[in-house]
Amino acid sequence: MDPVDVTAKLSNKFEELLSSTKWQERIEGVELICSQLESQPRVLLTDRLAQVIKAFTKLIEKDVNINVEAKAATTLKGLAFGMRKDFASFVPKIMSVAFDKLKEKKATLREPLHALLDAASYTVSMTAYAAQIEEGLSNKNPQSRHQTAMFLSRLLAQHDSSTVPVEAIKAIAPVCIKISNDSDGDVRSAAFQVIAAIWRCIGEAAAKRLFAEVANDKLKMDKVMECHAKLIEEKGEKGASIEMLRLHTNFKSMPAAAVKTATSESCSGDDGGSASAASAEIDPWDLLDAVDLTRKLASNFDELLSSKKWQERIEAIESLTVQLEPPPKIQLNDRLADIIKSLIKVIEKDLNINVQAAAAKSLTGMSCGLRTGYSPFVQKTMSVSFDKLKEKKAALRDPLNALLDAVSNNSAPCTQFIDQLEEGLSSKNPQSRLQTALFLYRYLICHDSSTLPLDFVKGIAPFCIKAASDADGDVRNAILQVMAAVWRCIGEAAAKKIFAQIAEDKIKLDKLTECYTKLVEEKGTSGATTEIRRLHVNAGGRQAANASAQNSSAPKPTRPVASASARPSNSSRTSTAAAPSSSARKSTQPVPATRPIQQTPNRPSAAAVPRVSSAQQPRPSVPSTRPTPRPFSSQTAATAGTPRPLPAQKNALTTANRPNIVRTAAQPLAQKTGPVRVTASNGTLPGQVEQQPPAVVSGARQSVQQTQMRMPRERSDLQKGPRSTSIPRPSGIKPPSSVSRPPSAAVGPTGLRPPTVGLAKK
Repeated sequence: MDPVDVTAKLSNKFEELLSSTKWQERIEGVELICSQLESQPRVLLTDRLAQVIKAFTKLIEKDVNINVEAKAATTLKGLAFGMRKDFASFVPKIMSVAFDKLKEKKATLREPLHALLDAASYTVSMTAYAAQIEEGLSNKNPQSRHQTAMFLSRLLAQHDSSTVPVEAIKAIAPVCIKISNDSDGDVRSAAFQVIAAIWRCIGEAAAKRLFAEVANDKLKMDKVMECHAKLIEEKGEKGASIEMLRLHTNFKSMPAAAVKTATSESCSGDDGGSASAASAEIDPWDLLDAVDLTRKLASNFDELLSSKKWQERIEAIESLTVQLEPPPKIQLNDRLADIIKSLIKVIEKDLNINVQAAAAKSLTGMSCGLRTGYSPFVQKTMSVSFDKLKEKKAALRDPLNALLDAVSNNSAPCTQFIDQLEEGLSSKNPQSRLQTALFLYRYLICHDSSTLPLDFVKGIAPFCIKAASDADGDVRNAILQVMAAVWRCIGEAAAKKIFAQIAEDKIKLDKLTECYTKLVEEKGTSGATTEIRRLHVNAGGRQAANASAQNSSAPKPTRPVASASARPSNSSRTSTAAAPSSSARKSTQPVPATRPIQQTPNRPSAAAVPRVSSAQQPRPSVPSTRPTPRPFSSQTAATAGTPRPLPAQKNALTTANRPNIVRTAAQPLAQKTGPVRVTASNGTLPGQVEQQPPAVVSGARQSVQQTQMRMPRERSDLQKGPRSTSIPRPSGIKPPSSVSRPPSAAVGPTGLRPPTVGLAKK
């Protein structure tokens, strides 16, 4: 239906009639508009109509005749129904005038004013005229206060949690508490009806938080609950009227079936009576104003927190904890962020268990007051708490568990702290593993299939399977409870697929089934807590939870996994080191080894040891047929009388001491007396040794033997064959015993013949 301009047919005498001194003429002027509203339900807003509405409002405010005021109120009511949202700009002024005029006790004016207020409330949200409601509830006239409260109770009875304006409720709540103590009994009764209507809209938890003073008074609370019970009988636990649904929701986009259901249920007052029956209660936290905790802290707070006396540290923490009872809505700033980091550090490094417990309690209150504002500190808090749960004393264990529960339920979705859970389940301390598993069980039973992300289950599954075979029996039982909670959330088929190793073990599967049965009896097959739904469902379910975990913090770097082709096998490493190719032997550079090369400059090679004659060798005082080898040690290497190599020999020493150099000691030498050859694995010769007499050669061999005894027992992978302590004597060299000596050297000072100098017989 098209809107109609009701001012088009007005006569030129309309303004004169409204300003006439005779009340009958003023009523006649008002009737010119009122008569058209009966046949024209939709009214077009024009500039002249706006002036007419202001004139009628002035009549209600200042006219001395009650009949004129009543007629003007009735006409404005019709215009409000015909104009709907176009009437919104006039509502605040009309509300202010009507609340003041409600001091009139006569029904001739009071009833039209009530009808006008009800019609005007359907055109705009209560937030637009909350200030006028406060003025009406604070009016000096008790009749005005009473009638304003009655209008407010009627208005709130048409709302539910999906339509009630929370900001307006927060604004009028203090005034409602004030008039609950009014000297007039009717005002007090009307205030209880208002509180009961708000109670029905926002829920018990939020109402008790908002009206704490009334909730603590048993007499007042009994009257509020009596009014609440009557309201539930009339309107049902939930259900907004069609007018409120149209005003606060996109009513036109609702399906016809939903509109019909909302209409019938709202009119009948059936339980749950509207399309918003499934809507959640108002969160009490949303009704609070954010506060700055750091303003009330002492100036020496940081000094006390870092004091050497544990009593002063607790004093500083308790000065902060006092402000957190009950947990307020906290405003996060840089100062508070530094305090949170300091308290986490106290839990991590403080030596006094009482100080740690006090810090945990303070952080618990902050996580409840900050909600998602605490998310930047969740991972560090979780990591420190899981490590400190190795403490068996309840004085610290209980506050830490309360902190973990508060952080996980209020501050961040589970995908944000999955790494910290894995660390806790893999801890070396069995007490930490047990407490981590118990926390995970408490957390998972708050979920259901609509809130638990599947990526989270896949992430913790390997660690749960490993912990199911833990050496500690308590850890095994706790992990089976965790698996039962996962089973309840994702279903039997998915759980058996993820925990396949457990499903194949009949003993473990029987225990898991028993835990699942007990859990279902206690919690049912579905149902997540309000806190978990707020974090996961309101953010869009599983996908939103996964996305928020990826965006809230830096992504976890993926670990590079070498492919099978990039990792050389053991056989390839052995063959490469033991059998170099012919081209590698001709190369001047050594073959690169698989293991890193460790150079030992203090270990000289056989080729770099200077040749010493047998006459210069010191003779041992203990007779022996062969030199006794000594085990290698750091002291032996330090006290060995090996001459320091010259600078020109450094390159030869470095090349000779590498693990890929092999001295082929087992290779037989030439048949004739000649140079001693030391061959490297790459085919190069460190240097030729000039031909020496047999005595000099034997002395050089003894030096080589002493050098080999100083080498560590761990031989290179490139050496083959048994360990040898001597070099085979080449043919043509006589034993050292045949070397002629002077008679004076035949017998030692003790009367014993000295040991034979030279190599032992093979």
